[in-house]
Amino acid sequence: MTIKEQLSPTMNNNEFQNPGNKPVEELKLKYKSSDSSYEESIPALDQRWCNKDLVFTLYKPPPCKNSDGEYTLGSKEDWLERMSLLYDDMNCLLHLEYHRFWSEAIYNKRSLDGLSSFLQNAPPFYLRDQVPQDRDILKAIKNVQAVVFLVLMRLTRTKESEIAWMKKTTLGSILYNHFIISLPQLMEVSVIYANDNFKDVTELIDRVIEAQPKYINDIAKSAPFIFEVFLRFESQLSSADVDGDPSLISSSRTPISPVETVKLIYLMLDISCSLSTFLEVCPQASTVFHTQQLEHRIASFYENTISVLNRHLESNYKKGNVSEQYKNYQFKVNLSRHNLISTVHRCLTACLSLILEERDNLTDQELKQKVDSYLNTISECLVEHSFIRDYNAAFPIQRELTTLSDIYPDIDTLKCEFIVESVLSLCDLPVKKKKIKKSSTEEMGSGSSTSMTNNHISQQTSEACSDKKVAAGVELQSLITQVKDILPHLGDGFVSKCLEHFNFVSADVINAILEGSLPDSLASLDHEMPLIPPEFPEVTNGLPERVNVFDNDEFDVMTRDRIDTSRVHKGKRQDKHKNMFEMLDDKSHVNQLRDLYTQLSLVETVEHANEYEDEYDDTYDDVDVPVGNEGDTETEERRAFVIPRVLQQQQQQKLVAESSNYDEEDEEEESEGAKADQFIENPADIRARAEQRRQEMRGRGSGRSRAAFSRNDVVGKSKGQGQEKEVVISREYKNTNKAFRGNHNRRAMAAKKRRQGLLPS
Repeated sequence: MTIKEQLSPTMNNNEFQNPGNKPVEELKLKYKSSDSSYEESIPALDQRWCNKDLVFTLYKPPPCKNSDGEYTLGSKEDWLERMSLLYDDMNCLLHLEYHRFWSEAIYNKRSLDGLSSFLQNAPPFYLRDQVPQDRDILKAIKNVQAVVFLVLMRLTRTKESEIAWMKKTTLGSILYNHFIISLPQLMEVSVIYANDNFKDVTELIDRVIEAQPKYINDIAKSAPFIFEVFLRFESQLSSADVDGDPSLISSSRTPISPVETVKLIYLMLDISCSLSTFLEVCPQASTVFHTQQLEHRIASFYENTISVLNRHLESNYKKGNVSEQYKNYQFKVNLSRHNLISTVHRCLTACLSLILEERDNLTDQELKQKVDSYLNTISECLVEHSFIRDYNAAFPIQRELTTLSDIYPDIDTLKCEFIVESVLSLCDLPVKKKKIKKSSTEEMGSGSSTSMTNNHISQQTSEACSDKKVAAGVELQSLITQVKDILPHLGDGFVSKCLEHFNFVSADVINAILEGSLPDSLASLDHEMPLIPPEFPEVTNGLPERVNVFDNDEFDVMTRDRIDTSRVHKGKRQDKHKNMFEMLDDKSHVNQLRDLYTQLSLVETVEHANEYEDEYDDTYDDVDVPVGNEGDTETEERRAFVIPRVLQQQQQQKLVAESSNYDEEDEEEESEGAKADQFIENPADIRARAEQRRQEMRGRGSGRSRAAFSRNDVVGKSKGQGQEKEVVISREYKNTNKAFRGNHNRRAMAAKKRRQGLLPS
């Protein structure tokens, strides 16, 4: 007897009624016993509504074929029967009335064992190649997967109809306190269903976290556990690394076996895919993990494990007849690399989205702290060289910093330039200092929806690559290398075709290949296709190919039939002026402005200044005619005033004194005016005035001084020109009196000194 048959009598006898439209946690219903012996009112959520004697079927993985390619006898049929029972159990829970469904979920712990077992053992999207490719098995898994997801959707809804509903707080309390849904189950739901039902899984997890915020605390508490998983994985791998540090290798430890290598590959794949997919459907977790510095721990884990795991994989599988297995396992390692990089990218993107959403509500100091936290995270990851190279190939760091500068214009440009230069040097690319642009994002309103905000970075990336471009030569080879760093098993030709389809964006190519979303035109191509260089067209004009900076300009005769010869100058061009002096002497600009100033009557030309006017009367120009004062009579104008003789002598003395004073003043004014007018005065004039002053000073003295001065003049004129009388007298006076001074009386004085005994005789 199935569960549905066991529950049908009770379901028919107890119909769910809610005339008061109360929430189910406050509702009471009439309960009849199975034998209808009594009836009473009990809460709608009560253990008497469930049957604890029921046994629910658990999920088990499908059977595998043996070495002969056949299933063990009866194993397939037994598994299909189990899947049919599990499907009936889940379908029966879906058809239970609202209060009975929640009573079974709360009080019958085994009712959801089938759901939990399916979430734990169902193949996720990255292990579907391990499922036997049998039509019946695949159909059974698909049916059970669908009905389990419907049960999960019913467990996370607060309202099914107008009468069947509960409060959001009640739903969160039931799910969390009764362990109906836990954080590991949410992560399993994401890896099983998100690849095919991304939108529904995102809504499911959002409803759970909104109903019970304690799940966010569980996410924060799970970070140390994730770090411990990373540490154990590194320890297990490093202890078996025969090429690593000898101090880390146990002496009794043998090299890692192929089986252990495969186990480690699948373990890494499970860790990376679970984290990446969960953060994709739950952006709130990205913010929590960013505060726990998950990015730096993943970067360190990536650096310490990927290269070692690849080395073991090559040593165990890249030989003999197992090359196909090597390609399969190498693809899974590359998928793990991509998911680890995507996990870090989603944490950083969540940080950017949080800054964008809350920048209007944050103070400048808080906003600066969040931006610095983002930059510090990237700076700490720079020490992990392999991780930074792969991360920059998938998600260019320079583009992310440009987006951050749009959000926060006051970003530390020095730190950004340091990060960009470090990344480019690690990637062996030429360092180009690009100034972080500072532009505002005001046109993106603060009231934008959450989905638009969360997709801000992806929109920036798509806009940056929206323009069609063509890559060839070294640039194309660099893009192919970026893709093959993540997916080395692909051929150069296949990667080139994919790059051409995705507008030469390596990140889009990597995502499309790993997610299996290539278009049919590319998926049908050989993945190992080599790169065939293009054939260059033949030159039709018979001339060799030219490469010049002046190609296709206005004077290129190879591409233009007509050229403006007026702009072509043959020979040496003659400048307007030969030298600087000729340029200074050029007054052509004065002549150009002469007409303008003449029209404004600001200057008078020379020809008009000396022009004779016929109508002008010049009869009395040369005759001084005195003009009398106004009111004088004719007699007064003709008769001059005569001074009496008595006063004429006194008046004449005054006029002589005044004229002498006026002459001295006029001479001083003229000398001052000459000094002021002349830039450099004539030295001869200066010496003449000085001599005149000396003569005047000597002439003002007594007669004796003048005679002494005249007697001192013994030079006179040159020989042959005659001498003045004063010079002759001065010479005679000097010759006569020369014994009174100097040393002309030495003999007489010496005799005097001897007589007085001053000198020895």
